[in-house]
Amino acid sequence: MNHSVRMAILSLAAFSILFAFADGAGCPPASKIEIMKVTSPNYAEAGPYDIGKIKSAKAFVLDNGKRVKVCLANIELKSYLSVDAIGAKKLNASEFVLILNLSNGPNAVAAGTYSPKAGYGKPFWATAEVLTGSGKAGTFFSIGAGDGTVNLIEFSNAKACGVFDVTGAAGQVKGTFNIVR
Repeated sequence: MNHSVRMAILSLAAFSILFAFADGAGCPPASKIEIMKVTSPNYAEAGPYDIGKIKSAKAFVLDNGKRVKVCLANIELKSYLSVDAIGAKKLNASEFVLILNLSNGPNAVAAGTYSPKAGYGKPFWATAEVLTGSGKAGTFFSIGAGDGTVNLIEFSNAKACGVFDVTGAAGQVKGTFNIVR
């Protein structure tokens, strides 16, 4: 194969990849949790958790769009107006809400790659936690996020979608989300 043909094929392949991720076309087909581990013994006591059954997903927008909490849960989230309202409810054993916290510093949250390494209050910062039925009113377990990313592929009034793999000293969460807002 000559050089010109090879370059044309590579250019076409690169264009196809870019096009696939434009305008949300690269959104995963559904919300899915592949890994949800927290090392706290209290987390294990409130389980086991069936991460294969996501009942609902919701993106809570806070601080005029400067922070977003992406939630994947095995409970219905539609009626909740905030994550704090979910935390105030006593979840039953085995119920959970996985929460991805996204912040873009002084700017509104937008599509992009968020990471714990960005640092608190900085643009494109992410953390993760899991709310469970442990304790009197549920318990938030931070995974102590220190590494990984949340790739927010699309964020609009209509949709929030992306992929995540965040790890920390106290656990790991990994999966996808596709939320109609």
